[in-house]
Amino acid sequence: MIKVVSLIPNLRGEAGHIFEYNLSIERAAKANGWCFTAAIPDDAELTNLPKKWHKSLKSHDPAAGLKGLNKSLAQLRYAVSLFRFLRPILKEKNSKPVLFIESFQKSHIVAILYSLIFLPSSNLSLWILFRYSPHQYGSSSNAYRLLCRLFKKLLGKRFQLIADSELLTRSQSKFFGIDVNLVPVPHTDLESDGAFPKDDDKTVCWWPGPPREAKGLDVIKKLCGSTEGKLSELKLVLAKNAVTEKSGGSITVEEVSLSLTRQDYLKWLATSDIILMPYIPYEYMEGTSGIFIEAVCAGKLPLTTDGTWMAHELRRHNLEEFIFDWSMERFGERVLNLKNNLKAKEKLKVMRDNYLQFHNNGSFAQAMKKVLNKTA
Repeated sequence: MIKVVSLIPNLRGEAGHIFEYNLSIERAAKANGWCFTAAIPDDAELTNLPKKWHKSLKSHDPAAGLKGLNKSLAQLRYAVSLFRFLRPILKEKNSKPVLFIESFQKSHIVAILYSLIFLPSSNLSLWILFRYSPHQYGSSSNAYRLLCRLFKKLLGKRFQLIADSELLTRSQSKFFGIDVNLVPVPHTDLESDGAFPKDDDKTVCWWPGPPREAKGLDVIKKLCGSTEGKLSELKLVLAKNAVTEKSGGSITVEEVSLSLTRQDYLKWLATSDIILMPYIPYEYMEGTSGIFIEAVCAGKLPLTTDGTWMAHELRRHNLEEFIFDWSMERFGERVLNLKNNLKAKEKLKVMRDNYLQFHNNGSFAQAMKKVLNKTA
């Protein structure tokens, strides 16, 4: 019996992609007739803990600033907790566990290696989804390459790499020297409780997610302070305290919770007319954006930066109009022109149909089957 074992060491709560993505893994496993279990940190804050999810991992955030002995002890506690979680699973008779991990730091992967060295692993498969370009891992990139080679030596074809963009599969295959499997993004079920009330005379532009430089925080700051005339016809929705100085500009600003529930996220997606993604190309050159995919699947206009994976996808669908110049000159006018561009909207409908056919939980389940067949 196939048992998918989702390892989720970075989970903190229900906000963000990690929770929803791993729910999708569970749904895909169920669709394939496989068993499922998940291990999450013991301090994860979930309103409703899914039945097959277990708070078995010692919380270990490598970015927490621990140094020296304290850092080593935290890593050891995490590794021991992982070992204890995996031990009964790997000893189950007639079970073929598939470890799946998609959000992690280097020490989390090292802990998997320790467990596989000291536990029986003849029936085990390990699938790792790397979300970023190799260059983005910086000083850890060579360590990840070494770890992947060790896993390949230990598990053979039962070790598989996964990515969710064609650009990533190419660069990662070249870097790791291992074929990388392409999978769709599964979390495109966008049913919501409706939309939030909106002013009829305002075009709602949403900058979703936490405020980060990589997501174009500088552009948003300039937008909040700009007095360009047509901006008065727009409403900017962003996370609370993303921009400390919001007065003086022409655009209306509405702040929302930094940690939206899934339902509130979907309601804002339904409410918005345009999704702003002034992302920095270096950070998003090849990696996917769940927000972008969900925006397209919801039929919303996604504005993004040239040189990003999102721009690559727009060009594939002949939608260069949405590759946006983020200068403040005639910003509001240019946004409103795109909103009223019927030809572009028709092309977006075609892109939406293509995305909905590929990016869904059924396609994800089928992709998992193909990966499993490669391990046989």
